[in-house]
Amino acid sequence: FRRVLFRSRYQAGRYVLDLNTVPKEISDHLQKSDSLVYAYAQSRFLGAKPEPSLIVAQRVTIPDSPPHVVYLLYSQKSVNESVDLIKNALLATGLFLIVLIALITWLVVRSVVSPVRQAAVIAKKFTEGDFKQRLSVDSQDEIAMLANSFNEMALSIENQISRLENL
Repeated sequence: FRRVLFRSRYQAGRYVLDLNTVPKEISDHLQKSDSLVYAYAQSRFLGAKPEPSLIVAQRVTIPDSPPHVVYLLYSQKSVNESVDLIKNALLATGLFLIVLIALITWLVVRSVVSPVRQAAVIAKKFTEGDFKQRLSVDSQDEIAMLANSFNEMALSIENQISRLENL
């Protein structure tokens, strides 16, 4: 076979493909068939570093000429660089979102736990006989409804004890 080589990107100079870097399945297929075959492999040009490539090959017959094998190489180097860039951007975005979710979770838990802790402290003071304590109501959510109910209960208990003391 005579070998003809094309590269996907034109660059000045002459390139000679190191045929040892052509995958064996391509060579075996070309011995048996004229159909197109491709494979991903580390291709290397003589005098150059290996690089990831898509190697497409086909045997062609030209009248009055020995059979030729045409190789077309597409470098995957820029594709791999783009994938690495996207992977790193996704990783950074994922880490940022994890930190953001942790911060939001902390704020939500804090907004729920603080009023409950305050209610526990005031309830303890009630058991010690200090009925003047009340929960502060700063919003209109469920915690505020709980604080209002707690304050009404405290007022009711305070009134009941005052009534009993006056008897």
